[in-house]
Amino acid sequence: SGQPSGISDLRLIVRNNENDIHTLGDLASGKKKLVPIHTSDARYTVIDNYNKKHPGQQINLQPNGEQSAADIFKAVASGEYDAAIYPIGALLALNKALNLNLKASESVGLFPNVYLYKKNADPKLIKAIDNELAALKKDGTLAALSRKWYDEDVYGLPRAENVKVNTDWE
Repeated sequence: SGQPSGISDLRLIVRNNENDIHTLGDLASGKKKLVPIHTSDARYTVIDNYNKKHPGQQINLQPNGEQSAADIFKAVASGEYDAAIYPIGALLALNKALNLNLKASESVGLFPNVYLYKKNADPKLIKAIDNELAALKKDGTLAALSRKWYDEDVYGLPRAENVKVNTDWE
């Protein structure tokens, strides 16, 4: 798809009493432990790209199998790890329900959520869906849904208007 169906607002998730981790740089310079990330996860790519841009100050990136958001957050809350990188919406949904006492940093990056189609998908269908997504964004429907389900308008975040779908693979 050429239009994002949503925007993921990635944050660093830390314990409430953690006051030294606010940025990816803090995570690297403090030699803090990041919850391992599956190699096929976009979050892995975010950290890997950070490490490539900062060869002298890297985040310890460990690959892992699939984990639920709840398990990731519990690993931070227990002190097993110092931080996780995760979309804020998941923390907002689980933090109170699981009584985890976690908080989130400011945004460390915004990334598009997209529909993926089979290679032989009808181009007219893809274009129609992209047009509808653009219309829903323009009329405020996506922002309203974002506020309802994520407790924030991800489309109104700083730099949200710059979030584009990477189509380098086309």
